[in-house]
Amino acid sequence: MTTSPDSAEKTTTARGEDTRRRVVDSAYTLFLQNGYHGTSMRQIAQAAGMAVGGIYNHFPSKEDLFAEVLDQYHPYHAILPALAAAQGDDLETFLRQMAALVDQAIATRRDQILPLVYIELVEFRGRHIQALVTRVMPAIEPFIQKVTAGHAELRPVPLPVLVRSFIALLMGFYFTEFLLRNSALLAADDINWLEGTLDVFLHGVLKSKDPA
Repeated sequence: MTTSPDSAEKTTTARGEDTRRRVVDSAYTLFLQNGYHGTSMRQIAQAAGMAVGGIYNHFPSKEDLFAEVLDQYHPYHAILPALAAAQGDDLETFLRQMAALVDQAIATRRDQILPLVYIELVEFRGRHIQALVTRVMPAIEPFIQKVTAGHAELRPVPLPVLVRSFIALLMGFYFTEFLLRNSALLAADDINWLEGTLDVFLHGVLKSKDPA
């Protein structure tokens, strides 16, 4: 039975994608275990069950491979659908539901992505994340418009400040949870930390002043 050119091409493409995936998964595991500089391309090739030269058919360098690992394992793949699913009759309800959905979406990834982000910041000064944000931003813009459009209760805060503050809120929340989870500071188990953090973001820490 003769195989058609199209079928053969699809088979070759599928094999290439499978090989690329094995390389990325192997690199991801080793980067977490050994760090970036502690992981060699030879180790990655061995873990992926292939020759070192085979990796370079897919990735020109270890840095290119790391950038792909960061992209593939970054939680934005789960965050974007969570943003789209958020609903609420008022802005506070909407933001609280959105944060809860994001938290659920990345629950199994938090401990894995933070070490990768640390490597990215220390070794590459965040340039791969900057490129990722530029690429993902068009998908985030509709959500930003949904937050800001038609909400009379929103203070006249410049939009870039609002977006940056909310990103900083979530990033700071997860970083402190990762770094301090075994400390006495986070020992209280009767506190809903995400809800409390959101409450401070939405209403501040100062009591409302009574009108004169």
